[in-house]
Amino acid sequence: MSILNLNSHNLTALYKLDIEVKKYTGKRHQLASEQSVIELIKIAFISPFPTIKAAYQQFIDSLDSNQQEKLNSLGIVLINARKNKQPSNKTWLNRLISQLV
Repeated sequence: MSILNLNSHNLTALYKLDIEVKKYTGKRHQLASEQSVIELIKIAFISPFPTIKAAYQQFIDSLDSNQQEKLNSLGIVLINARKNKQPSNKTWLNRLISQLV
């Protein structure tokens, strides 16, 4: 992964993203292959499924600004990229309520 230089936190989020995409597509991506990872990220970006969108957002949020810029240069537009922000208690509570409903 020379282009993104992913750390263990990024790889964990990427693995979770791969699991969510596999649930819908049946295809598992080779996370050791840069081309396969980029394909996974692009599939997740255009996916209409909320669980994939959430896993995609978690992956994007795990990246630092340089990694996010590299994805932008590859034509991947980031969704709600937050720079080291923790969700507020209200946001966390809203997510919890929406999961319970």
